[in-house]
Amino acid sequence: MPHSTLSRLSLLPLLGILIFAPAACQRKRDITTLPGIWNGVVYLQNQDEVALKLELKVEGDQVSGTILNGDERVASTNGSFDGTNLKLKFDYFDAVLDGTFARREIIGTISRTWKQQKMVRNFKMWKGGEKMIVPAMAEGKDLSGEWEMKVGEGEKQRQWRLLLTQKEGALTGTILTPSGDWGTMTGAFANGIALITRFDVINARLLRAQLNAQDQLEGTVDLGQGEAPRKVVAERVSATAPVAVQNTKVQNPTEPFKFAGLDLTGKTVESTDPRFKNKVIIIEITGTWCPNCYDEAPLLKDLYARYQAQGLEVIGLSFEYTGDTKRDLEQVKIFNQKHSIPYLMLLGGSTENDDVAKKLPQLVNFGAYPTTLFIGRDGLVKKIHAGFDGPATGERHTRLKAEFEETVKELLKGGE
Repeated sequence: MPHSTLSRLSLLPLLGILIFAPAACQRKRDITTLPGIWNGVVYLQNQDEVALKLELKVEGDQVSGTILNGDERVASTNGSFDGTNLKLKFDYFDAVLDGTFARREIIGTISRTWKQQKMVRNFKMWKGGEKMIVPAMAEGKDLSGEWEMKVGEGEKQRQWRLLLTQKEGALTGTILTPSGDWGTMTGAFANGIALITRFDVINARLLRAQLNAQDQLEGTVDLGQGEAPRKVVAERVSATAPVAVQNTKVQNPTEPFKFAGLDLTGKTVESTDPRFKNKVIIIEITGTWCPNCYDEAPLLKDLYARYQAQGLEVIGLSFEYTGDTKRDLEQVKIFNQKHSIPYLMLLGGSTENDDVAKKLPQLVNFGAYPTTLFIGRDGLVKKIHAGFDGPATGERHTRLKAEFEETVKELLKGGE
């Protein structure tokens, strides 16, 4: 979608609100009015509302904000407030929240780099006033468990997995796709309708579905990227039922895997570098714009810390949105600093114009960020895992961490 279209559509939900803004903007607020929990909404293209929960803190004249999704936290890197305008920067996502007081609300935009343009979303928020969950409205029904989702229609239909936990009327859960999970989503089940949403600066997502007489959930899911919501039909399944995966592989398993990228100083590093000789290597194909990649980073740090002395190397090979080498390399540096990455981070290229296929032509059916390659001491790819099951998936996350470690240990011993 062109930049101009994104910007124009983003203004629609606020037209009625902004009428009152000029008069309200004349009055300066003291910075002490900011600290606390602010609830609000982020508007999707069709004016659906994704819940926003932001905790603001003040130290001296410094303002910080943290977006809350269940137990998950997304913290700003810096912020400012001039008595009228609030600005929070999330540098690692190349994103900015920019809001203005209007009466007792703060309204404005949240913008971030998306592909090679800017995505702008409108929001409003108010202090306190969180929606009340009424247990009786769940009518004694419990959606807890796993649901097999058919998403979309026809040739574009996909199978995803919905994980839900219900406590009285409150719902938490996540959606698991071949690229990984969506992180913690929150909402409620009331009057037969389940509604869960998530906003984490990068994504604004919403699932709304009604429980029908056949014990199916029927409704729509909105990925928050400007396209029309997709039809959803979901049925209960066992937690042991297989989940659809991205089947990425290499064209020739007997050919050593080749890669190259720029390190944080701008120097080119290649797979032929002597440092990789006779080493077990984990290559994470990643992006600083990818929430699941943030979930995987702590695991890779842990594996590197415990197994580097035995011959393990870890490489984060990042593909970024803009294609501007200087800007993209700066984003990789910010990611590296945020997570205190001890292993090698490289800028591999751009997400656009089939650059991954050009830079990594040995891969077949690549399509998930992150995708993790396990390479033996002989330079051959032994295993590929597409996507990443983050903490929101519970036991799946625990099992995946154990699986990664077992793979590393086996390869260090010389196994296949």
